[in-house]
Amino acid sequence: MEEDQLICTCFDVYKSEIVKAIKSKELTTLQEVIDVTDAGNGCGCCHDSIQEILDEING
Repeated sequence: MEEDQLICTCFDVYKSEIVKAIKSKELTTLQEVIDVTDAGNGCGCCHDSIQEILDEING
């Protein structure tokens, strides 16, 4: 089993949590992910990683 990746260090949000939120709530924008998960709501260093996850899931 692949180790879960910590995406947002400010709020300890892992990739699996972001993926679950994107799929279950049909999120399509970075701001929606921030609003739902708090990931990216701190320093912003993880915005690119969150966008990459969005792009992977939503094409």
